[in-house]
Amino acid sequence: MRVDMVPGHSYDLVSSEEMHGHMAGITAKMQEFIRQEVLGVKPVRFTSGVTLGITNPQKVVTEGPNAGYIWSILRISCSAPTAANAAVTIYRANDAGSLDLSAAAAAGALPYQVDFVPSANQNTAKTYSKGQLLLNAGEILVGSFAGAGVVGQPLIITGSAIEVPAEMIGKLLI
Repeated sequence: MRVDMVPGHSYDLVSSEEMHGHMAGITAKMQEFIRQEVLGVKPVRFTSGVTLGITNPQKVVTEGPNAGYIWSILRISCSAPTAANAAVTIYRANDAGSLDLSAAAAAGALPYQVDFVPSANQNTAKTYSKGQLLLNAGEILVGSFAGAGVVGQPLIITGSAIEVPAEMIGKLLI
């Protein structure tokens, strides 16, 4: 739209229709960008627990991602009974039964240990950055607790994660 501001000089100014059209284009591009960023991303919460028995160490097994998906763990929280020097150790495994948590195995370097949550009696939570702790399809988290005088008390592990299809792993790494 041409406007004469000073006699003999005209300027081209944006009309309200042109401005609305331009802003609608920017808005559409931003909406598409946001849609692509969250496409396939799903928040997940998990909870698993056991009642502690006589044998030590005790195991609690969480669920994991289904075939074709990957989880980025964001938070793990452990609630366990009060016991001297008690803590929950978190492991990543494909099969909880194959994870040997005996004292003999613990003397060596146990594979797949991902974290150690001290002061388990205080519902301690650990947080992770996006992409820091990944679970592939078929992998699970196993919590191990060893403590005396805790028979009949609960051990509960809760957490949250982001789930994406495996082909979209880049969304967890960038």
